[in-house]
Amino acid sequence: LGCTFRDNRDGSLPVPRAQGGALFLDRSDATVINCTFLGNTAQGTMVADPTTTWGGAIYMTGGNVTVTNCTFSDGIDAGLYVVGGNPTVSGCTFTNNDIAVRLDDPTRADNMIGNIIEVQRGYPAKLCPDAVGPFVANNTFYTQPGYREIFEVTIGTLRESATWPVLDP
Repeated sequence: LGCTFRDNRDGSLPVPRAQGGALFLDRSDATVINCTFLGNTAQGTMVADPTTTWGGAIYMTGGNVTVTNCTFSDGIDAGLYVVGGNPTVSGCTFTNNDIAVRLDDPTRADNMIGNIIEVQRGYPAKLCPDAVGPFVANNTFYTQPGYREIFEVTIGTLRESATWPVLDP
């Protein structure tokens, strides 16, 4: 509650993969409220391989995790990387991370509501195909003028259509 996680790093040891620069939640139940994640990094030794960096701020593999009114900024890799569990993420702001959110499971997007995804250094979100509709419909995106990539679809085929208005920040 109200914590600041600044400049934490997973991957400082010579390991090929790094997960969760600030928090690694492995089948854990956790509540994170009004926290700031600033400049956190998950970076393995195989830097050229993007599959070696998972969750600059939070990496979640399972459990029931609630993240409310938090800020994720200036992180390396995804601010929030979810591969399992039942996350509820609301009222959060993601700014200037490599990726704001990465979801590898479609059901994980259902309880991600009312978040602001501002300009990121890479794709604002990397999503599995079935997560696109709910994630896009329930969150607000701001990008730089002329920047057209809102999300990257990973592993599979997009089967839903989703439209949303372009808002001026």
